[in-house]
Amino acid sequence: MNRLSKLYFAETLTKYANCAQLWLEREDPNHTGSHKINNADGQVSLAKCLGKTRIIAETGARLHGVTTATVRARIGMECIIYMGAEDARRQALNVFRMKMLGAKVYNLEFKSNKLLNKVYLRRACRVRFQEAKGCC
Repeated sequence: MNRLSKLYFAETLTKYANCAQLWLEREDPNHTGSHKINNADGQVSLAKCLGKTRIIAETGARLHGVTTATVRARIGMECIIYMGAEDARRQALNVFRMKMLGAKVYNLEFKSNKLLNKVYLRRACRVRFQEAKGCC
């Protein structure tokens, strides 16, 4: 977001797509993993375009939750972050940042108290299906 990045001409992809020139922005050389903020920006922007009113994310460590909360704050959507209890304890400063950015952070207690994508996915799906109330 708002950082200069190298562009790479995707010659083979351009030929394959049979269209105008395709250029790819190189994010990997950027310091601090700018791909996280760009990913969060895309997800939040898409959700807003789809008429969603909140963002639900999971994180086990550091920047994913913070970047999601940052973009959410800029756009003005509700943000819910799920973390394992142990992850939240280890990443207390980042939990503080998420809350300062307006996110609601929920610590989930389960057997290992660490990030388990299956557990987070189940919780996020339950929330989503409760919102849908049987439609779809």
